[in-house]
Amino acid sequence: MSELELGTSNTLPNQFRSRVILGELKHPKMLDLILKTGIVKNEAGAVRVLLFGALLIFAASVFVFVYAFSSPDSATPEELSKLPF
Repeated sequence: MSELELGTSNTLPNQFRSRVILGELKHPKMLDLILKTGIVKNEAGAVRVLLFGALLIFAASVFVFVYAFSSPDSATPEELSKLPF
């Protein structure tokens, strides 16, 4: 019987690559837009810019929702007497 040998290479069998459509490597359009503006120089920088933008928008939306649905600090007795209930 032959012995089973395990591979010792450090490479993964399924490496991550950009999608190939019609034989050409395609980058997401948002990354291309950021790269064309010249804000960043490589794809990793563009990904960081998009991530920062998404986090900024998320934080702003949390602030808006918390501010919009928060109760007022306190009402004066005159304001409470004007309530219909």
